[in-house]
Amino acid sequence: MSNALHYYGPNGEEDPFLHAGTSDDDQLYQMVLCCLFSDARADDDADIPDGTSNRRGWWGDHYGDEDDRSGSLLWTLDRDTLDEQTALDAKGHAEDALQVLVDDEVVSGFTVTTERGGRNRLSMAIEIQRTGEPPVSIRFDDLWEAISG
Repeated sequence: MSNALHYYGPNGEEDPFLHAGTSDDDQLYQMVLCCLFSDARADDDADIPDGTSNRRGWWGDHYGDEDDRSGSLLWTLDRDTLDEQTALDAKGHAEDALQVLVDDEVVSGFTVTTERGGRNRLSMAIEIQRTGEPPVSIRFDDLWEAISG
């Protein structure tokens, strides 16, 4: 398993499951991880990075509402060159994937920022707002290695 993702929780711990439990914060972190790192089904006209016709995704999304799909399309960036457009695409894919948390009223809002560090490093920070509670910050230090790894 790659050590590419460096996750930092609210107390600065680097492992998302180091103190995993059943608190609301732990459950929220796990939901974010599932939203971002589960492969969403690509559209019929999408260019698949490995050149196959495998659009991935959860099979159940094939039968449901087209706008209600699970996971993210971060996987489609696998063979892209890491440039400013790719960083913007990663930000957009993350926002699309996390929107379900707002739609399902799990959180009241979120902000995603990406930062490119040279040709081989992409970091992502997510600030999650919850009604009546302090915001939660989640940061991935090297998202690019996890995507293209």
